[in-house]
Amino acid sequence: MAAPDDEEEKIIRDNIELCLGGNTYSHTRAPVWITVITEKTLARLNKLNKPFKYIGLTKCTCTF
Repeated sequence: MAAPDDEEEKIIRDNIELCLGGNTYSHTRAPVWITVITEKTLARLNKLNKPFKYIGLTKCTCTF
């Protein structure tokens, strides 16, 4: 499986930063953040009109 291009990587990172920003981790808000990040990322990736076939799992590391 190929690694994401720089443009795709930027879209993912930008959406994470926009959603989480400087927020402190909150167990109750995490599911909402995941949904927002996923929906916004898929919408922006769809606009690239590339033939994406797979969505992989991503490991998220939180630092406190």
